[in-house]
Amino acid sequence: MLNKNNLKNIFQLIERIRQAYPTLEHLSLLGNAACPCQIHSTDEISSTNIYAQNRLEENYRHLVIYRIPTLKFLDSTEISANERRLAMQLGDILYSIAEMKKSTIS
Repeated sequence: MLNKNNLKNIFQLIERIRQAYPTLEHLSLLGNAACPCQIHSTDEISSTNIYAQNRLEENYRHLVIYRIPTLKFLDSTEISANERRLAMQLGDILYSIAEMKKSTIS
């Protein structure tokens, strides 16, 4: 559990976790800037942003599941077979897009 540790770079974090814990099955990153999955009250997210927030959370989960395939639970939610299958299909694409965005910002 690495909740609320002010972690910001999801790519570096995932790589360090992969190297340090090659058989990791449970991971929670809630409360970090690197983790868009947050617990919000309905007042904090406008209805127009709910769809965007959901997409960001899905992509985050797929990215982490793809890079750490041994995970069984991510952020206190069990990883389903369908979610894992999607992560394996989308992982390269999500990782490449995110890396391209990161390099254009730098």
